[in-house]
Amino acid sequence: SFIWFTKVPYLVKGLAVYNIADGYTATDTRNIFNSQEAYLTGLSSVTICYDFKESILIPGKYNHATINEEALSLVYGEDDNVVLNKDLVTSASIYNHYRIPKQIEVVFAQRFPKADIFHATSLQLEQLSQEKDLLYCVIYHNVLKAILYKDGKLQIVQQFSYTSPEDVAYHLLNVCEQFGVKPTETKLRLSGMVDEQSNLYIGLTNYFLDISFENVADGLYEQ
Repeated sequence: SFIWFTKVPYLVKGLAVYNIADGYTATDTRNIFNSQEAYLTGLSSVTICYDFKESILIPGKYNHATINEEALSLVYGEDDNVVLNKDLVTSASIYNHYRIPKQIEVVFAQRFPKADIFHATSLQLEQLSQEKDLLYCVIYHNVLKAILYKDGKLQIVQQFSYTSPEDVAYHLLNVCEQFGVKPTETKLRLSGMVDEQSNLYIGLTNYFLDISFENVADGLYEQ
């Protein structure tokens, strides 16, 4: 997805979203760039937010380059066709180590060599750092991300694949079960590709009584 905005005034000028099929290649990335060429030139700054699943959180006191790479390989398997990167989540004193496929990273690095680079999870954790009890769920196309806070402590950040609204409910209920949280007493905040008219949202209301959506500041979008 692309978001174009001005900083002064802080105003979103445009949004484009692409659903990517399996077998995605660097050529596909370049084709997308070419289709948005008019909007990708003359930019004063660029921020890239990767959101690949291959991400692992390490407390600051255990952060060590060799161990972190081994931890990623242990969880997701070894892969030589990736670029390793990390973010410091200052609010929690943890490091987010993540992989970026080389064929994707090369294209972005060539196109935007001076871009600020983050993993979306890192920014989300900074945003949610003051939460005490919350299940935060971001809905993507066939993928969801669940972030759970319990008693002010981060419990889990994990992505799940889904094909139906029932799958989403199952994954969120399973997260609650694993961490001893009652769905009927849990605040569920939704973000992403979901609205109150969707079957996904309607299905979740059968299990969660306190559901809200990520707030968007008034006047943020250009009319």
